[in-house]
Amino acid sequence: MKSYLLAGFGGFFLTVKPEDSATYRRYCDETGRMGDLMTFGPNEPLRFNPIDAERRDAGAGLTSNIVALLSTLLEVSERNSRQSNGADSGYWKRANRQLMTNAIDLLVMATGRLSVPELYRVVVSAPAFQSCIGW
Repeated sequence: MKSYLLAGFGGFFLTVKPEDSATYRRYCDETGRMGDLMTFGPNEPLRFNPIDAERRDAGAGLTSNIVALLSTLLEVSERNSRQSNGADSGYWKRANRQLMTNAIDLLVMATGRLSVPELYRVVVSAPAFQSCIGW
């Protein structure tokens, strides 16, 4: 790795363990390449928002693509948590997709951007339906 850095090569290092990030940072420091280092992460100034990137991508950005992405992530999460699939799970999946579709369109029209925390705020701040029976 140090030889590549000394030769002027660049790269994209994906790490999971915090010690890996520190190792690559040390390599950059030891080879005089700290000025070239760009660190992305939740607590870093540089971040990547894949949902907003999908929205902005030429030829993509359709709400249905974003809903499909979020639905897939939700299904993987449910599979990993071993949640049961009841008889009415199809109804709730369709309702969830409709909610996501509406929230995504509303958020994009209102702000021009899209992120999971912003979607969450839109959904939890929506007014609740109340029945008018008995009026």
